[in-house]
Amino acid sequence: KCKEEARNIRTMEDRYIMEKMTNAELRKKICVMQGNIRVICRVRPLSDPNQYAQLKYIEDDKIVVDMHEFEFDKVFAPDSSQLMVFEEIEDAVLTCMNGHRVSILAYGQTSSGKTFTIEGTNDNRGVNY
Repeated sequence: KCKEEARNIRTMEDRYIMEKMTNAELRKKICVMQGNIRVICRVRPLSDPNQYAQLKYIEDDKIVVDMHEFEFDKVFAPDSSQLMVFEEIEDAVLTCMNGHRVSILAYGQTSSGKTFTIEGTNDNRGVNY
């Protein structure tokens, strides 16, 4: 009976390894399908509510500031959580953890929220935690 249990355990371990490899390949395919380069915009909460007058509207993939329209692969509104941002890039993070090359870059002017998005705070961790 012990040999049979050991065989069952090995079979389950083999299935687990195969499933893990399949998931890694599927995540890699998702990243390729989404595009090797994705540009995501996160609009940070503004300290002065009057500044929102310049921000005409935010859509899932577009923002309008004054008379200028900007399109992105994804746009996060000021009330978006760290979790929402992480869920958007989760496949890229997991693909990186599986050994593939991935870069996540935060770009913006001083005090625009780059460090908060990437690192977060002790109570509200960023995308790299």
